[in-house]
Amino acid sequence: MHNLKKDCLCRGNVPTIFLKIFALFNGIDMKSILTVMITIIAILAVSLLLNQKIKIDDDDYTEYLKRGRYHMEKREYREAIKHFERAFEIQDDMVEAYKDLGWAYLNIHEFHEAVRVYRKLLDIEPDNRIAHNNIGFAFRMADEPDSAVAAYEYALEWIPHDLSILNRLGELYYTYGRHREAADISARCHELEPNLVSCREVLSKSYFALGEYYLQEGYIDSVEVVHELLLKIDARKAEELIEMRNQQ
Repeated sequence: MHNLKKDCLCRGNVPTIFLKIFALFNGIDMKSILTVMITIIAILAVSLLLNQKIKIDDDDYTEYLKRGRYHMEKREYREAIKHFERAFEIQDDMVEAYKDLGWAYLNIHEFHEAVRVYRKLLDIEPDNRIAHNNIGFAFRMADEPDSAVAAYEYALEWIPHDLSILNRLGELYYTYGRHREAADISARCHELEPNLVSCREVLSKSYFALGEYYLQEGYIDSVEVVHELLLKIDARKAEELIEMRNQQ
C-alpha cells in the first residue's frame, strides 16, 4: 500500500500533528482516514467556538450577576461575593447589585466590607435608605456605637422621615444614656407612626429616665411635664413616676 507517512515527510508541507495522525492509520484505507480527519477538525472547530463563548461571557457582567444571585438564593454568600466583585470590575454603577453584595458581606459578618460597599452605593444614590440603614446596622454589629450613631445621624440629613433610622437611632441614644436625645428622636418617630410599638417603647423608656433624673435633681415642675407626656403613651409608666415622686 502507498506509504502515506513517507510521502508526507518527503513533501514537508503538512503540520507535524497530522503526520503523527497519518502514522497511526498506516495501512487503513483513505476513506476511513478522511472520515476521522473531518471528525477531528469538527471537534476542534466546536472547541474553538466554545472557548470564544466563554471569553465573551467572562466580559459580560450580567452573567456574573446571575451567578451571584444564584448563590445568594442558596445562601452561599462567599461564592456570591466572588461573582459580584467580578461584575463590579466590569461595571461599577449597579445599584441592585451593591445591595446584594452588601447583604452578602453582612451575612458572613464582614461588617467593614459591607460598609465599604454600601458607601459606594451612596455615591450613586445618596438617599438610598437600605444603604443608610445597613451602614448603621453594620457598625452596631461591629460594636462601634459611635460610628453607628454618626451613620444614622448622617442618614437623617438625607431621609429625615425614615422610621427605621429614627427608631434605631432612638434605641442607641437610650442605650448609651442620651435620654433627652432619645426622647426627641423617638417623639419624631412616634409622631410619624403612632402605632409603631418599638418606637413607642423607646419613647416611654426615655421619658421615664428623664423623669427619674428630674426627681433626683429636684426639678419637680419638669417631672410634671414628663408625667403629662407619659400619660399619652404609657399610663402605667406615668403612674409609676408619680408614685416615685410621692415617696420623696
